Amino acid sequence: MSQHGGAIHVGSFSKSVAPALRVGYIVAPWPLLARMLALKTDAGSGALEQMVLGEFCPRHFDAHVPVLTRALRAKLETLMDALNEQFGTAAEFEDPGFCRGSCPSTIQRPD
Repeated sequence: MSQHGGAIHVGSFSKSVAPALRVGYIVAPWPLLARMLALKTDAGSGALEQMVLGEFCPRHFDAHVPVLTRALRAKLETLMDALNEQFGTAAEFEDPGFCRGSCPSTIQRPD
């Protein structure tokens, strides 16, 4: 975070804690957050989800991320194996490797 208040950080817990968890966060100087809150029009995240995160993260987050990363990597490898099996040389794609956030991949078919 900028020491001069010129930067904000926006993130989500959907990839680092649980894919179905739709709780985001913003780290910014209070004057900017106050202006953002005044423009907020949705109901936001549920209080229950926020409370669960507040209890879970301090004690478990650091240990949870590597476990989740391994599980997501296993799913990615399953997908890559299925693509190889189903398409063989009829399509080109690359293993996106380790990703933070979403892992988009492009599948191209030769012309």
